[in-house]
Amino acid sequence: MGDYGGDIGVPRYIRGSRSRWQRILSGATSTTALAARACTATLGAASTASSGMISTDGFTGVRFMFGGTDAADENTTYQVTLWYVHERTTTENIFVPIIVAAGNAQLGALTYAVAGAMGPAANLIADTITETLGYGGTKLRAHAADAIAFLEVATQNAAFIEVEIDKNAGGNEAATIDVHMQRGEWGSGGFGDDAVDLLTTIDADTSNLATYSGAVTGAGITFSRISLITAGAATTQLLAKTGSQTQRLHGLAVTVSAGALVEIEDKDAGVLATWNLGANGGIVIPFNRDPEAAIQQTVVNKGLQIVNSAGNLGGYAWVSTSAV
Repeated sequence: MGDYGGDIGVPRYIRGSRSRWQRILSGATSTTALAARACTATLGAASTASSGMISTDGFTGVRFMFGGTDAADENTTYQVTLWYVHERTTTENIFVPIIVAAGNAQLGALTYAVAGAMGPAANLIADTITETLGYGGTKLRAHAADAIAFLEVATQNAAFIEVEIDKNAGGNEAATIDVHMQRGEWGSGGFGDDAVDLLTTIDADTSNLATYSGAVTGAGITFSRISLITAGAATTQLLAKTGSQTQRLHGLAVTVSAGALVEIEDKDAGVLATWNLGANGGIVIPFNRDPEAAIQQTVVNKGLQIVNSAGNLGGYAWVSTSAV
């Protein structure tokens, strides 16, 4: 028998877990447009009419679930902010905000079903969530229509995380909005689902060789995730030469089917980085969108390419082009 500690049907390790779900915003009705945040010496209350805030408590990720009333397909917009502590010379702190996720949540037909800590049993759960910023560290999970949708956000060493809502989503707005949160150890940078067994994708089909599978533009920089599949030794372009533009490699996750020398080069064959891999070996360097933290950066109009001397190479590269 488990250790239930007096709560019938609820083991003590579940009741005491810091990673349990919590409702951090209940019945919100705010229609105030979401805006940029400013540094502050004092963070607001843990929960207000339009936002819910909680300590990250050292966890690497936070998962959000949206709910509310009063009909399926009604909407709210949301915004997620990470708050960092900036020490100053006095005894107080300054809190620095970074907005890391924003988008829309739409209610489905699925209800809470059980009244209690979640809220009224008839409240509906969002089955569709969109995210418009596209930063590394956020992930959307939605199984099907009228199933629970989740937004996952990496905490990135922040002290607090806050979610705000504006239920005036430009039409068909929800009557009230709830936000539920769960902390955990799975916020690793937003690309965990891409860490599949890449060898299973390395075959004779090279139709998607170096195809762009996603792009996000922000702060003058365009990030692209490039899918890589080669049939044997190859030189694969990551970014073409572009006049007055700088090219950077921000992340790399590749594997080779045979022992090979893998190199990152500019398009003039200047070697920038080299790895000597054994059969079925790989390289995993997490994506970092900071241009100052790029793995490699070329001078203007040089381009980027990856070279494998043997075997089949498969995986992904995250790159950027900018005028800075």
